[in-house]
Amino acid sequence: MSTPTVALCIPSMSTWCADTALSIIALVQRATKCGIKVITINYQCCVISHSRNQLVVKALSFNDPPVTHILWVDSDMSVPHTALERLLAHDKDVVGSFYSRRTFPHTTAGVLTPSTTGEFPDVSKGGLHPASLMPHGCCLVKRKVYEAIEGPWYFEHYDANVICEGDNFGHVSEDANFTIQCLKHGFEVFCDADLTFETGHVGTTIFDCGRPDPK
Repeated sequence: MSTPTVALCIPSMSTWCADTALSIIALVQRATKCGIKVITINYQCCVISHSRNQLVVKALSFNDPPVTHILWVDSDMSVPHTALERLLAHDKDVVGSFYSRRTFPHTTAGVLTPSTTGEFPDVSKGGLHPASLMPHGCCLVKRKVYEAIEGPWYFEHYDANVICEGDNFGHVSEDANFTIQCLKHGFEVFCDADLTFETGHVGTTIFDCGRPDPK
């Protein structure tokens, strides 16, 4: 594989989490030592789908040299400094890590593809596994994917077929829709289970002083 040029795209509001910034600095330093050119792009907007689409447009506009991949890292994620080189080594169209959601009960964001018998793979030993929903908190996408799929690449909608407890409308996220488009166009989507166990989702918790019981 020729030397990659990666656009590190970070959608955010006006601020990033400190842990995110520190992990990105370490990742870029490591990538530079490995001879990987990284261009960091931030787009600030409260609408995540709009941010992602604008970041793709900006990334694909670089021509000196052209961007070969887009690495998504959200502004509330913590990733290992080796994440980029490991994802590149897989040489997949779309590959990334799953991670825990920030709010209770902290379910996993991302869905693996079951086997023909309906069984899901055992991820306890790590490895690379096909995915039917790839969240974009830490995700690497080849340029050719965006060139093959007509934009907008990221959008949200509602689907009555996915209504469940806690979601009365059936919200389908922008990264879920992107994954669906990728699979329809024949692109491969994979989850790195080892990286999943090393990826953190930065959350917030309110701690207060509980009033003591009266004596």
